[in-house]
Amino acid sequence: MTVFVLTMLFLIGNALKDVIMLISSHQVPMSIVAKAIMYLLPFVMVYVLPIAFLTSTILVFGRLSADQELTAMRASGISLVSIIYPVIIMSLLFSFGCAWVNLDLGPKGRVAFKKLLFEAGQQDLKNSIPEGRFITDFPGNVLYVGKVGESSLGNVLFYQLKDDRKVLDVRASKAEIIDDPSSDFFVIKFIKPTIFRRQGNDYISISSFQAGPDKSDNDNASNQSDFEKWYPVMTDQMEISFPRPSVDTFRKIKLSEMTYQQLVDEYRTLKASGMNEQDLLPVKMHLHEKSSFSFASLGFTLLGIPLGIQAHRRDTSSGVAIALGLMLLYYGILIGVKSMEGQAQWSPHLLLWVPNLLFQLLGVVLIMRKNRL
Repeated sequence: MTVFVLTMLFLIGNALKDVIMLISSHQVPMSIVAKAIMYLLPFVMVYVLPIAFLTSTILVFGRLSADQELTAMRASGISLVSIIYPVIIMSLLFSFGCAWVNLDLGPKGRVAFKKLLFEAGQQDLKNSIPEGRFITDFPGNVLYVGKVGESSLGNVLFYQLKDDRKVLDVRASKAEIIDDPSSDFFVIKFIKPTIFRRQGNDYISISSFQAGPDKSDNDNASNQSDFEKWYPVMTDQMEISFPRPSVDTFRKIKLSEMTYQQLVDEYRTLKASGMNEQDLLPVKMHLHEKSSFSFASLGFTLLGIPLGIQAHRRDTSSGVAIALGLMLLYYGILIGVKSMEGQAQWSPHLLLWVPNLLFQLLGVVLIMRKNRL
């Protein structure tokens, strides 16, 4: 019942905007809208299943405690650990199910949903640029756009590669898209970028540049000692032209929508191209975030059992309130860790496991205390 109720709430919150756009556009039949909702279901389940298991655990043990059934069982010589171990085993099995949904089914469903929206003609060039993903569709170049806004792009990185090594690095906190539908190219204008060139390469014009394989014949380019020597160039703006991609390029998924295997493959590919660990931190963040959240149910169970017993309430509202409070705490810690993505020295990808470990440790301590009473 909890899964059903939460699914309806999450589905409305996630799909309402896009589905209303489909319906109001009068461009697609209701069968397409229904298909879009079905595609979104696995993605919604990623968040619904752990919350549902937590809520159910608190409700069940709160009711057992309020009806004195736990007291009766313990008076019969059954310890609290013996009472709860089937639930803990169930939470472990449930975690593996969540992992399957979170690491595979959910991302695939989300991609299919967005692909369906694209095919329905709901996205233009700007909105079709993958957000939060390294774009490697342009030979010899890598583009990363952290945020796609209404009128600008945020946190934009551009790398030019030669012989699988980075020879040009352009970074800007803000950029704009200049799109001429009649042209075979679109332009990204970097605002006040910082440009790093490898020493030993000839300068290029930093006011305008066309993305493509580096055709420089400079012999120093292959010199390993020169490769490590970088120096920055500051300028007010820089325009880089990109070949207009095909529809398939627009369908490229961002990091948050990749399956676990796709993230692993992305990491290996980018690492082989010469990127350092700091530049690869976004990929590692998503890998660890998906993995840690897949096993959140175990921590929720260990903490939900003693809190449900302590609440000693039969009503549903108090159990739901406790579950929501725990979820807010979990997500609060998770958001705090994710905000450290730019601080590689703290290894934020490993800190993403802190909420799980914290809930599990606190849950075990509280269960042991309850068991001694």
